[in-house]
Amino acid sequence: MALIFHESSNIFHDTFDGISISRQTSAAAGNALAPHWHERMEVWLIHSGQMTVSCEQDIFDVYAGDILVINPGQVHSCRVAEAPVAIDCLIFDIHRLLTHQTGEVDPVLRNVSSGALRFQHIIRKNDHLQSLIRAVADCPKADPWSPIEVKGLLLQLLAILCRRYVSDNHYTVPRHLQEVSSLLEYIHLHATDELTLEQLANQACMSPSYFCRWFKSAVGESPMAYVTTLRINKAYELLASGYSVTETCQQVGISDLNNFNRQFRKRVGVTPSKVKAEGKKIR
Repeated sequence: MALIFHESSNIFHDTFDGISISRQTSAAAGNALAPHWHERMEVWLIHSGQMTVSCEQDIFDVYAGDILVINPGQVHSCRVAEAPVAIDCLIFDIHRLLTHQTGEVDPVLRNVSSGALRFQHIIRKNDHLQSLIRAVADCPKADPWSPIEVKGLLLQLLAILCRRYVSDNHYTVPRHLQEVSSLLEYIHLHATDELTLEQLANQACMSPSYFCRWFKSAVGESPMAYVTTLRINKAYELLASGYSVTETCQQVGISDLNNFNRQFRKRVGVTPSKVKAEGKKIR
């Protein structure tokens, strides 16, 4: 299963200094973005399709016309529910917007960057915000004045968010985000191995019970549920590529076929056999 948008929390292909802009599509239902976090702010404008998004412990659906806001430092993931999905995706480093701004603006943006000020995740049908996001996405990349224009548009976007869409929910920036990121990388490397809760807790230098609470507060699901999610993501890719259900089950490290079928249907919404039969059609 090809991941949509970006997979790594540390890799961005910047269009301008500190600002990544892309117009992206995903043609197949079931395509997924694995849970990850980064210190940049992320804003999506959904043009078509439907996605189920997880951000920290919140899960919600986004539709065409919606705007999705991911605050800096929040673990998030998504899965395409109705294809094709097309989005404008803006990922930007708020610190880069502070340059040459007035002392009155700087504290506000610093509060956003630090997590002291958070925005609500879903904004439905705001024409002004939609036009700003489109203008950023459409900005000519080769124009020497575009970086200034893009920064100005992003500051306008942030001003609207600050006036109208500050979240009332209490949010504490997760501690030890770098440790979470390192552990996620370890799990991704070993997802199809024989992982146990005790192994992962040892990797994090925590007791299993404390590790479970720590991991779930940062990622939004338990450690072993996260491992299973990664395995099912890999299984989707293998099935759509022509592997049999039995072969796929073995490849992704799930020994019990009945459990594999159950977990796959729970996460994808259809049986492995259906993906195997229709994989080439849905891709």
